[in-house]
Amino acid sequence: MKRIIALGMAFALLFCLTSIVSTRNGMALDLLNEDSDPSSVPSDEVDGIVELNMGTGPDIGSYYAFGTVLANAINACSSDLLKVIVVSSGGTIGIISGLASGEYPLALLQSDSASYAFNGVRSYAENDPVRGLRAIASLYSEAVQIVALTPKFRP
Repeated sequence: MKRIIALGMAFALLFCLTSIVSTRNGMALDLLNEDSDPSSVPSDEVDGIVELNMGTGPDIGSYYAFGTVLANAINACSSDLLKVIVVSSGGTIGIISGLASGEYPLALLQSDSASYAFNGVRSYAENDPVRGLRAIASLYSEAVQIVALTPKFRP
């Protein structure tokens, strides 16, 4: 079931990315902003194929692994139009930095971290808000487990 959901999300992401590439090529309006400049999508074009770097977590983590599977699915479906290149990063702050600088036009990161960066709060309070962030899709929910080492803890 998880594979079917992941594949469905990959196709939804492919649709969104195809729209971005179409915008770059002047064939359609940007999904996010009809007045946007098509040349503002950071990418490289090699032999007519648009290459987009996707920032993920460290190469030993689950975000990198998921990003690789997602990029492979997108690349398999859009071989003549788009190539997504998975880039390992040091973590969320590096990904936000890469998004803000244009190094990564795409990234996988937790929505709470994206919200903090967008609003310039918590760990991003010392920097300017990163207002250019946009969510394409929610890929999966992430459970958090809290573990206590003391037997005195009672929920």
